[in-house]
Amino acid sequence: MRVLMVAMCVVATIGACASSVSTDRPLLVGGNESDEPHSSACLPTQDDATSTVDNGPVFNASEHRLTVTDVTLVDSLDMRIIDTVLVPSNGAVNGVSYPPDPVHAGPGWGERIPAEGAVLEAGAEWWLVVGVAADGPMPSARRFWVDYVDESGQRYRARTGKSVIIRPKCVGADDKWPDGW
Repeated sequence: MRVLMVAMCVVATIGACASSVSTDRPLLVGGNESDEPHSSACLPTQDDATSTVDNGPVFNASEHRLTVTDVTLVDSLDMRIIDTVLVPSNGAVNGVSYPPDPVHAGPGWGERIPAEGAVLEAGAEWWLVVGVAADGPMPSARRFWVDYVDESGQRYRARTGKSVIIRPKCVGADDKWPDGW
């Protein structure tokens, strides 16, 4: 009986932990209340196998500070994140090498901050820029997760609205998206 009660407590604790991440979205990623509209971009292959992805605005719609804890790839293939930053105005040009050169960096690049650990004040808007690297012949990512926490410790997860592929030639690349996208 005692073993059964301990097992039930462990299951209850694990269940509570698993359900403690909310998608209630006090952080609006991509400028919308949800992860739609979905957009997709083919990024041209660069000599250094890196690319810049501007995911658009990230807006704290809550009345409290939010802290970004992680940015990760969703359903990625042959792609990894090399850096994530927030810039105070429209970010870098999509598809250029990462980090972008001054011509393609955008007006707020000099004021960028690391996304992980960034504290977003209530009502603040920043732009999420992700540097990615191609690690294989058909790199792709089906959006990006942004994990964050509020001041009470409540954890949240939001999904951006942008999917990306990296290809040597983007013209005619519509048929080169992974199945089911």
